[in-house]
Amino acid sequence: MKSAGYLAVSFLVNCLADGFSFTKRLDVSLRIPKRMKPVAAQLVSPMRNSEPGLFLNEVQERLYDSTGVLLSVEGVHQNLVERLSITLKKPDTKSCCKLLFAKYVFVENMEFYPADFLVFTNESSFCNNDLLRSYASSKRGTPAARFFKNNNAAQLSMLPAITIDGLVALTKTFETYTGPRF
Repeated sequence: MKSAGYLAVSFLVNCLADGFSFTKRLDVSLRIPKRMKPVAAQLVSPMRNSEPGLFLNEVQERLYDSTGVLLSVEGVHQNLVERLSITLKKPDTKSCCKLLFAKYVFVENMEFYPADFLVFTNESSFCNNDLLRSYASSKRGTPAARFFKNNNAAQLSMLPAITIDGLVALTKTFETYTGPRF
């Protein structure tokens, strides 16, 4: 019989290979050591580039549903670190307003998308997604950093409504910054 750790690792590799989407987000930095098996490295490499987020609660639930092994979130995290060499980093906070290179990279990545197709939303209604991230990804040996595009983003007090004639915008914003203004 195979150990719970082996089952957890094989399940995680299968999840990564399928482009699995999870619920509770932790951004991770994926590094593939030279000693990792080529098959596992081939499965983890596309995930490192496309979706660096892993959601440990959903991995735990799916592992239990598929194999009957109940592994704690800490156990899932330990298997990620020890067996798959996936590590979590706490990022430095930097502002895009003060770092022009990061701002230009963001604009360059978005230049080919028409504005009609851009939707900025999150699990908590309408909010700046960058403010909710607590982890970031980076290459091995380099510090992780997250960039805020707007530190004091306006919050929405009303949501848009869909009517028979189409979308009615009911966006009323209020200021989130309450400190003294200079």
